[in-house]
Amino acid sequence: MKNKFPIPTLNNFDIFAFYENAFSSLECETVKKLFTEMDSGKVGGENNLDEKIRKSKVRFVERDEETDWIFDKLTGFAFNCNLARWHFQLAGFYEGLQLTEYSEDGSHYDWHMDNGTGDMSIRKLSLILLLDDAADYEGGELGFIGLNEKRKFNAGTLIVFPSYVGHKVYPVTKGTRRTVVAWISGDPYK
Repeated sequence: MKNKFPIPTLNNFDIFAFYENAFSSLECETVKKLFTEMDSGKVGGENNLDEKIRKSKVRFVERDEETDWIFDKLTGFAFNCNLARWHFQLAGFYEGLQLTEYSEDGSHYDWHMDNGTGDMSIRKLSLILLLDDAADYEGGELGFIGLNEKRKFNAGTLIVFPSYVGHKVYPVTKGTRRTVVAWISGDPYK
């Protein structure tokens, strides 16, 4: 006989959820205007450049009058998705938005998780907003550990998943794939 604790259980614990048309075409085009002064994407730290693991351009954008609407819209989707699936204790945005650009030079991001030590330990939900249609680039699929498929999504699609889920972006071989990456944080897992 097993010991059972009076703890509620979940019936819906998907690896990820996606929302098509979460952002309109006009909203995606407005966000694309923020893609200026990009830097090389780092791996797990401030100065760690390793193009074998990650090759992309990034820019971090903080909440201000110009970006407030993006934060608000992402927050609504993330909190509703969490309530329907994972029930994590969330606080909100601790970090800015990461604008990420993958170009046809083989840009990619190998298998990784979005949480870790230090400031990354409080990341609970990861969000990826696609800004380009799947037909606008080749490669650049999103894959998740545990799923034997890789997928492309159209502009305006928002993908939400627990930050501890391993995922990757396959190399882009033609065109450009732009995304907004964000993390909703809360107390570290206990």
